[in-house]
Amino acid sequence: MVVEQLAFQIGVGGILGFSTGYAIKKIAKFLLLVVGVFMAILLYLDYSGIITINYNRLAEVSYNIIQIISSKASGLQEYIKSQIPFAASYTAGLILGLKKG
Repeated sequence: MVVEQLAFQIGVGGILGFSTGYAIKKIAKFLLLVVGVFMAILLYLDYSGIITINYNRLAEVSYNIIQIISSKASGLQEYIKSQIPFAASYTAGLILGLKKG
């Protein structure tokens, strides 16, 4: 019974990890494209004199966003540590999904 539960956790973790990694990579590529186009438009508007960009405030907001994401990631790490068999296979699947995506 215990072996079956362990195998189930490892199998499900690997499949979910792979699909999550694959999706993350595809979404990240799309988001980078959108952010890149948005930044190019902003820089062009700044260059043309249509708008003025406060770079200090932009850096401050970017730093705050990174801090929020980092704090959420540490909570996720604690949860994963409590689920070792699932987390191990999930992590392996996630890495494979990121490579294949």
